[in-house]
Amino acid sequence: SLLEFLDIPFVGSPASVCRSTWNKDSLHTTMETYRAMTGDAPVASWPQGICIARDAFKDMGAATALDLVKDRVIGGFPVAVKPAHGGSALGVHRVDCQDDLGEAILDALSFDEHVVIEQWVEGVEMAVSVLGTGWDAHALPPVEIVAREGFYDAAARMADDAVEFFCPVRDESLSPNAADAQAIRAEIERAALEVYRAYSVRDLGRVDLIWDGGAARCFEVDVSPGMTERSLFPMACAAAGLSLPAVLDTLVNEAYARGACF
Repeated sequence: SLLEFLDIPFVGSPASVCRSTWNKDSLHTTMETYRAMTGDAPVASWPQGICIARDAFKDMGAATALDLVKDRVIGGFPVAVKPAHGGSALGVHRVDCQDDLGEAILDALSFDEHVVIEQWVEGVEMAVSVLGTGWDAHALPPVEIVAREGFYDAAARMADDAVEFFCPVRDESLSPNAADAQAIRAEIERAALEVYRAYSVRDLGRVDLIWDGGAARCFEVDVSPGMTERSLFPMACAAAGLSLPAVLDTLVNEAYARGACF
């Protein structure tokens, strides 16, 4: 917002897009609006869930109605509990039973004013990085994420040996048939691009999803992906045969040219 106010060119999405993607509860409405506007055949799907504000728990009695979660969230337990806004999987929990739900919600609310309670999705976890804008955007090879224990939570992201990464995603993780695996990977990349375009992400981003055996279940869009040695965006660039410094140079030059046109 400050860069826009000062008319300084920058790489990445406008402030309005950053605010939308930061809200994990916005995925359903964003996708429905995009599909109604474009009429394109849907590819991506997402977990169904509910979003409740801290005040609802604190002042409006929502905490006494948590026994309804198993009926309100399709499939019941296990469910995912997470802050509606946030990153690095902070405050994210898998909850297997009613007795553990309240504690997980309180922890998630320690990170944000709203909590999302949604279906827990099992499958192959991936991060699909994307370069470009609009219909010129293209997906980089998906990074497969395999936690040695549990799931890819905040602790696993901070540890050196808690997670294995495979880029591109292994064929055998998607299907025992190589041709089917390639078709599934193409569908996964199309789903990531659909979400990326629905949010109007610009320049670069990453869509996190799980292939559940039948559909790409998208659950988050990151408009400022990490750039460290352990980050997923540089892995995807390397797998695509791209030099990260060259990618960043191109993005900076495009942002400068965009700014010079104002």
